[in-house]
Order: sequence, then C-alpha cells, then structure tokens
Amino acid sequence: LVGVMAATVNPFSIGVATGEARVSIGDGLGLRLLLWALLTAMAVAWVLRYAAKVRRDPAASLVAGEDLRAGDDMPTQEPAVEHRLTSTQKWVLVITVLAFALMIFSVIPWSSIFGARTGPADDMLTHTTAVKPYFFELNWWFPQLSMLFILASVLVGAVARIREKELVRLVTAGAADMLGPAMVVLLAGGVSVIMTNTQTLDTILHAMESLVTGTSAALFTVITIGINIPLALLIPSSSGHATLAMPLLAPLADFAGVSRSVTVTAWIMAHGLTLMWAPTSVVLVGGLAIAKVNYDKWLRFVWPLLVGLLVVATGICAIAAAA
Repeated sequence: LVGVMAATVNPFSIGVATGEARVSIGDGLGLRLLLWALLTAMAVAWVLRYAAKVRRDPAASLVAGEDLRAGDDMPTQEPAVEHRLTSTQKWVLVITVLAFALMIFSVIPWSSIFGARTGPADDMLTHTTAVKPYFFELNWWFPQLSMLFILASVLVGAVARIREKELVRLVTAGAADMLGPAMVVLLAGGVSVIMTNTQTLDTILHAMESLVTGTSAALFTVITIGINIPLALLIPSSSGHATLAMPLLAPLADFAGVSRSVTVTAWIMAHGLTLMWAPTSVVLVGGLAIAKVNYDKWLRFVWPLLVGLLVVATGICAIAAAA
C-alpha cells in the first residue's frame, strides 16, 4: 500500500488525476520519485526493525498469542518440499512482466520529462509545456492498455494450454472484480458533470476563491492533504476519488498559486495513506483476512509508520509548493 501512496505513473491514480487536472502525467514526476524513494525506505526500515525485534524476542510479536492458532491447519510433521517453477509457469511470468513493463513505458510522456521545449512556458489551456515528442513515445491510454491486457491474457492462455471456454470464464471472472470500481468512477464522473452543468462547481469555486486567494502555498498543500483523507475513507477507489476531487482542487490550486502537479502529488499522498488504515480499503481488509491478523493489531503495528509517512509527505509537498 505504500506503493499506492508513492505512485509515480500509475494510470489508474496519477493518470486519472493528472487528466482531471489537465496536466501531463510527467509533470511532477521528479517530486513523486523522490517521495517514492523516501517513503519506501521508511516502510522497509520499519518492517525490518519490527522483524529484528520479534526475532530477538518472539513474545514481542503483536500476534504472539495467535501464531499457533492461525497455523493449526498447516502441516508441521512433513519435511518441507522445494517447489520449482515449470517451463510453462516461467513463460507465463515472462509474459506478465513484459505486459506490465510495456504498460509503464507506454504511458510515460518521455518528451515532457527530458525533451526540448518547443512551446510557451505555460499553456493556459492545458497547463502543460509544449515539447517535441520522441519517436519512440507511444502515448497509450486506457483503450490501448485494455487491448494490451486482453492480448496478454490470450497469450497466457495459449502458453498454459487453457481451453477457450475456460479462458473466457477466467477473463470474465477477473473482469467482474473491476465492476465495483468502474461503477464508482461512473458515479463520480456523473457527479462532476452535474456539478459543472448546473454551475454548482462554479459557485463552490467562487465561494472558496476568497478563502484560498492569499493563502500560502504550503498551507494550501497541507489543507489539500487534510481534505482528501476523509474523502479517501469514503471513496477508496483511486480513480473515483480523483474524478470527484481534482476538478475542484485544480482550479483552487491556481487561485492559491500552487502548481497543479504538486496538488496531484498531495492528493495521492492523502489517498494512499488512508488506504493503509481505512476499514473501507478492500485490499487492506482482504490482506488482513488472508494473514489472519486482527484489524486492531494492524493499527497498533502501523500507526507510528503512518505518522512518519504523513509528516514526511506533507513536509516535502509543502516545500515543493512553496518553491
């Protein structure tokens, strides 16, 4: 879940948010890479510290009284058997890795990061800088990415010698898991359209403009993170949250004199941090259920890390906004 918080070019969170904010996904990439390195290092250090403590004293484990009970259904008498990947499984892994690598490569606007600028410093319509695209840039988005994963699924089925009907059943079952998030995105988009067409969004922006204008950039960034934490609790879908929040946050950032890319980064910090403790996070609750760890024990383990992540993320975003 730290990876969600420290996302760099995730098309389903950063991609949607930058699209709603009308900036390039490459804008602010350096800031997000810095946060990714720092936050990941903090999380790894925290886990290693806890593991070392439990290794020295197993009784220090937060689940010390539950370890045996959770493992009662696991064989303890039979010797461990070393399992090796078959050639088919190796090829499936290769296809999966290549598909994700191509996805990442295809959505990154390389020219906006490294290219020579060929346009005005600030395009008032798109809030992006005009650059000459590189010849190898693909500029793929959801239609192309959908086809990529469908093709990868077919290749996996062919390599694994899965029958056609079974492959269709598996693909359909996997797609069914995305129905819930897709509905959230549609509903959030509908709310955004209604607010725009009824000029409700304009009314809100006008009312908040006087509050935001003159506010320091650092304070606006802190407020952005504070507002989006409860929103992420109610809308755990990153795409849905971005679709609902960014049309309002992006213009407010202009009033406060804050870069829209920094606002996107502050938004993903709040969203990802919330998913690490929110009971509405399907990934968190599902992971705890599989690991047989109680929710209260998880909170006891993770809350010091959450505080540290929040302080570091907020501080760096505030500095970036004020720079």
